[in-house]
Amino acid sequence: MDSLTPTRALSRVPSIEKLRDRATQETDKLDISTLTAVVNGLRSVSPLAQIATQVALDETEILDIVADLGSWLIHSHGMAEGEIVSAASMKQQALFQNKKKGVIIPVGFEKRAGEKRRNVAKSVRAIIVHDPDDAELARYLDRKYPSDIGVLSGRDVFVVWRIATLGRLDELDEASDLRSFAQVMVEAFDLLDVTLADAEAAKQSLIAGCVADMEELTSSLVKLAWLNEGRIKKTISLLERAREDASDSAIQTLQRDLAMLTRELAESPRWRTDSIGALTQGQVLRLIERAGLGRAEDARKIETEIRRRLIEAGLKNDLDLLVPDAVAAVRMGQEEVFWNAVEDRASGVSNWRAKLDSALAGA
Repeated sequence: MDSLTPTRALSRVPSIEKLRDRATQETDKLDISTLTAVVNGLRSVSPLAQIATQVALDETEILDIVADLGSWLIHSHGMAEGEIVSAASMKQQALFQNKKKGVIIPVGFEKRAGEKRRNVAKSVRAIIVHDPDDAELARYLDRKYPSDIGVLSGRDVFVVWRIATLGRLDELDEASDLRSFAQVMVEAFDLLDVTLADAEAAKQSLIAGCVADMEELTSSLVKLAWLNEGRIKKTISLLERAREDASDSAIQTLQRDLAMLTRELAESPRWRTDSIGALTQGQVLRLIERAGLGRAEDARKIETEIRRRLIEAGLKNDLDLLVPDAVAAVRMGQEEVFWNAVEDRASGVSNWRAKLDSALAGA
C-alpha cells in the first residue's frame, strides 16, 4: 500500500447517506401564479372543475389549497364574518362575489351529503372577506415553504460533532425532514470526515518519514495543526527558521523536533483521527475557524444586528423566516442581495426571493 494513502477511509454512515439523498431531492411547491389563479377563480365564482382544468391540478388539490390558505388567513386576521351562500342553490349563476350580499361558495366547493371531502366553506369566506393581494399571497407561500437552501455554519459542524460524541450519529436523519437541514448536516459531516482523513494521511506520512521536501512538510503540518495548534506552531516556527537560516544547526534542531513530533503522533491520544466523536471541543472550534465559518460570538453579533435592522423595517413578525437567510447571505458575501430582496418584499414584489435563493444556492 502507498504510504501516503490514509489508513482511515472516509466514513459511510447510514443516516448520513439518507440525508445525502434527501439533500438532492426537489420539493414540489405551489407557485404564486397557480395560487393567484385559484383565488381569482373564487372571486369570479368559477366552478371547481373549471379552476382545476385552468391550473392543471385535480379537484382534491384545489380544495387543499383553499382550505390551507383560508386557515392561514383566519389565523392571521381572525375569523371572517358574513353569510355563506351556495352557488349550486342559486337560480342564476353569479359572475362575481358581492360581500354585501354574502359570500358565494362556487359549484363544487360545497360540502355534499354522503361525500368524504373536506368542508372548505369557511376558508372560501376567509379568502373572499380578507381579500389577500399578491404581496400577502407571496407571504403565505413564504410561510408554507421556508427556504430549502441550507448554508453551512459553524453551529452545524458543532451539532454533528456533539451528536457523534453521544454515539447517536445514526439517528441524525430523524431530527428533521427539511431538505435544508439535510444539506447542512451532510456538509458538516463531510467537513469533519474529510478533514480527519487528510489529517490521518499527513500523520502517516510523517510517521513513515515519507515527506519529500519542506513544501510537503509544511502541507502535512497545516493538515494537522487544528488537532494540536500549539504543538504544530512550534514545528512550523523551526521550519521557517531553517528555511531562512539553512545552517546545520537550524536543520538539526528541526530534525530533532520532527523526531519528537513523529513519536507523539504515533503514541499520543491527542492526535487520534479514527472518529469524529473522539475529537475535543477545542479541536472542533479550531476546525470551524480554519474553515472560515466564524466563531460563535461573531455569529451572535451578526444575528443581533440583522434582527435590529429587520425590526426597524417593520418585519418583526417574520424574523424567524428572514434571520436565517440573512445570516447565510452575510456568510456568503451576499448581504446586499438579501437587503435588496427585503426591499422588494416590502414593495409587494411577489417573486422577491428569486435572486436571493439563486445567490444562496451559489448560482
